[in-house]
Amino acid sequence: MSAELIVRKFYDAYNDGNPSGVTELFSEGAVVEYVGGIEPEGKRLTCRCKDEIAQLFGEMFRKSKERLGAAVSCPKTILVQNGIVAVEFLTILSDRSGASFKVRGVQVFEIEDNKIEKLTLYLPTPTEKPFVLADRLSVKDLGELSAIAWAIV
Repeated sequence: MSAELIVRKFYDAYNDGNPSGVTELFSEGAVVEYVGGIEPEGKRLTCRCKDEIAQLFGEMFRKSKERLGAAVSCPKTILVQNGIVAVEFLTILSDRSGASFKVRGVQVFEIEDNKIEKLTLYLPTPTEKPFVLADRLSVKDLGELSAIAWAIV
């Protein structure tokens, strides 16, 4: 299975609110890391095994059902090179009153042996404009994203 297809399956399962469908795409020793978002500056949420990842997505989907009317995540740009998939995404959330808002970010998937080994999600903090994330990316991250973008161009 191609790395891009694995990522598309991730989004399908995510949008279906299917935690087991999401979790089955990860290796046993996979890592999920969230950077930014509503957490204090520099704080990272990290899950370091498939069981923790299952708990994360299970809790995320449960809270979404309780609080939100709908949540749809759309990959806008997908760049693929050597098992690394960078995705610019837009998630549209709506609450039960019908009010909606958008969350934009970047996800970097590292795929090995048809499984997600690492997923890093870069979200802007509430004071940042979307995609002003370069200060949070390491040199390695920037190099990987640049290499992917260059290969596509």
